[in-house]
Amino acid sequence: MVITFRDSINMRRFPTGCDYYRENWTVDDGETLYQIYCLRGTPPLTREEQEKCIASKRGCWRRSAAQKRGANAAATAS
Repeated sequence: MVITFRDSINMRRFPTGCDYYRENWTVDDGETLYQIYCLRGTPPLTREEQEKCIASKRGCWRRSAAQKRGANAAATAS
């Protein structure tokens, strides 16, 4: 399910993480500890992906991984 939202200063950002990664710790539904948002529309689905988001200071790790795959494909095609 994709949720459209407005970025807020109340959302947690990580100084060592991706610029697009956000956590909302003000959830009050009785079940959820926090919600994860990605401003690019690709929130992490596993703990490993979440750790990559928090550790990718230079931007979206998915985008850089896709660029590396594209460069490797172009190099092997040559």
